[in-house]
Amino acid sequence: MAKSNYIASLRQVATSMLLPVAFLTQAVHLAQAQIDCNAKEFVVKTQEDANSLSSCSYFHGTVYISDNAEGDIIIDGLNAVGGRFRTLSGGSSRLTSISSPSLTLVGAEFSATYMNQLRSIKFPKLEKVVGGVYIMGVPELVEADFGALVEIGGDFTIQRAEKFATFPINAGTGNILTNGDAAVRITDSGFRSLGRIFQGSVINEALLSNLPNLHEMSLDVVKANEIVIEGNGNLTMYMNGSMKWYPRGEINFLNVTGVRAIQPCDWPTVGELIITSNPMEHLRFEASGLKSLTVQNNPQLKSLWPTRRGFPRVLTDVIITHNPQLKLSTISSGPDPLSGLREKCEQSDDRDEREDQWSWPYESMRMINISADIDGDFL
Repeated sequence: MAKSNYIASLRQVATSMLLPVAFLTQAVHLAQAQIDCNAKEFVVKTQEDANSLSSCSYFHGTVYISDNAEGDIIIDGLNAVGGRFRTLSGGSSRLTSISSPSLTLVGAEFSATYMNQLRSIKFPKLEKVVGGVYIMGVPELVEADFGALVEIGGDFTIQRAEKFATFPINAGTGNILTNGDAAVRITDSGFRSLGRIFQGSVINEALLSNLPNLHEMSLDVVKANEIVIEGNGNLTMYMNGSMKWYPRGEINFLNVTGVRAIQPCDWPTVGELIITSNPMEHLRFEASGLKSLTVQNNPQLKSLWPTRRGFPRVLTDVIITHNPQLKLSTISSGPDPLSGLREKCEQSDDRDEREDQWSWPYESMRMINISADIDGDFL
């Protein structure tokens, strides 16, 4: 066979081999284009599945990340999900990261739960989650990016994320948590900063517990029914520190344990205040609106006084016991032991001088139980 004819035959064979590949590539694109964007759900098992979602700018139903997914899953091109965006729980999953550089809206809950190898969650353009945010059972999680998030319409839960240090969001002057029935639960995690999670929030309840690395936090809520803070013994609480543009907050029930110090100003109005088992030495608390006060089992507490002269007429119960170093007097003297924390107060405080004269609305009270070193005219 002549050399030229031999080369021509080779080219013909090569072309015939390439044709099926071209047809296959075209078939893949056709399959991607045929995804029903109005379907009730779509399960992402591989990166190829994630790529197929790029044909939908808006997916009507729920997007699931399979518990069989592995490695890094990137969902680009999808702008909004009408339903939930969640992982299918599977502790043995080998998924290490999940991200979407394009997603801006989730129409229900967002959840990433029980993924033992998940290290990264990045949704930098996500602005709104209509439902709750749940991140639980992710012991290897070290980073997250929700930098554009401005609204969470449901609960906010982060639990069992031992290496997770912060939840970066940028609320500006707005409020992230807007559902008055929502619950915030942050427990068993490595948080070093809560950032702006509570800023301007309106919630039903909050629990912070077993956060060994959290040494400072701001409780700048607008309104809450019940908040329980279980500190690590070295936690300093700032109240409305970043809330210059909001009115004073309201908390119906506040229970504080394991806290080293609380900012003496910018307090919200608190209905029932419980201060137990704290290492703090001094406490100045907001008296306006107070209905019940319990201060017990604080072994290092030396001084205690309200921020205003006297208590409101709604006060009914006071229990101050088992604080072995506590001394109570009608008017305290000497330098303010909380002056260092006062310097960080953001709102203008017209009570720079302590107005710590105790005065009791006996006509409204049901019980006074005080055991301390008290001046004779204290009661």
